Amino acid sequence: DAYGKAVLAMRNFGIEVQYGYWLVTGRPKVVLLNPNHVMDRLATIKTELWEDHKIPSQDGNTLLDQVMAFGALVKQFMVELDKANNQQKKVIAHFHEWMAATALPGIRKLKLKMTTVFTTHATILGRYLAMNDPNFYDNLPFYEWEKEAEHFNIKPSATIERVAAHGAHIFTTVSEVTAKECKYLLGRDVEVVLPNGLNIERF
Repeated sequence: DAYGKAVLAMRNFGIEVQYGYWLVTGRPKVVLLNPNHVMDRLATIKTELWEDHKIPSQDGNTLLDQVMAFGALVKQFMVELDKANNQQKKVIAHFHEWMAATALPGIRKLKLKMTTVFTTHATILGRYLAMNDPNFYDNLPFYEWEKEAEHFNIKPSATIERVAAHGAHIFTTVSEVTAKECKYLLGRDVEVVLPNGLNIERF
């Protein structure tokens, strides 16, 4: 299928990719990408993210490096999937949280034939502010996101989240409370609230 063809194309580039089934209810197909395989391209990846989307990076931030490397692989996979699919099936690329989302603005820039969805379960900046301000929800309308992100030293991750929220075709979150966070901290209203799901039969 198109996913298998995209996996083979990635392997031809020398990328370690595994393709199989996730052993949960429904057995969905799953593709696993190893971000360590593009760490030698990290400087180029960071430069592209800055030049194309104004996403900054931080030296010595291992998590951020892995996030950016993984995002580059996801974008490359989506390019190959788009070619293999050739508009035969409708594709939705759904990104959960900022750590998975660095590929999203690149997908939009390349105009790949897929619909993008970004879901935040709680904004990263909101997490930091809520821990440090007992009147967080009262003060939400008055925060300056960039100033606060710099204060907590999380500007790259907060920027990734903001760029993903603005770049996605559809932006969602999991509760009315986080929807309010999104409005003020990310500068975009969500299209729909999607509460976290639970398999009642299994759990």
